[in-house]
Amino acid sequence: MTSVPLPRADTHVTLLAGHTSSGKPAHEVLPARTLDGDLFELAGSPGLVLGCAAGDVLRVSDDGTFEVTRQGGNLRNGDAAG
Repeated sequence: MTSVPLPRADTHVTLLAGHTSSGKPAHEVLPARTLDGDLFELAGSPGLVLGCAAGDVLRVSDDGTFEVTRQGGNLRNGDAAG
């Protein structure tokens, strides 16, 4: 198995991880590299947020929702191995 090199972080992004039992948003803060405007490359894999991994390029909204615009080659939470 080869290792995918991680980008050097210059900032942090706050991603929506879900909601608490009372309905409040729960977030996870992750290291990232700023690319352009609302685009960031994750420099670390999340422990709570599903659907992204280190090396992915994300378009991040102010509320913490995100869209993966380019996959970085690492497995995401929820991906099946093998």
